[in-house]
Amino acid sequence: MLSFSGGSVLVILASPIHNVESTNQPVCSHCVCALTVAHVLLECNCDVVRQRYFNVSSLHELFDTVNAQNILGFIRDIGIYRLL
Repeated sequence: MLSFSGGSVLVILASPIHNVESTNQPVCSHCVCALTVAHVLLECNCDVVRQRYFNVSSLHELFDTVNAQNILGFIRDIGIYRLL
């Protein structure tokens, strides 16, 4: 099982999913807002799919309580696993 802890991980996960030097920030195709890891894992309108894998309110809670296989299953199910 993967283990994530520490503030630096949470800062990285709240950052946009794109090259830091890039000028064009990617946009979520479902919500038309900034595409961040936090958005994908907690905020995006994929609620029905997300609730099959976990139901948390913060990244800290997600990585402290949810099995990594459930997180990866969600990422695969919404079709972004290949982008990692």
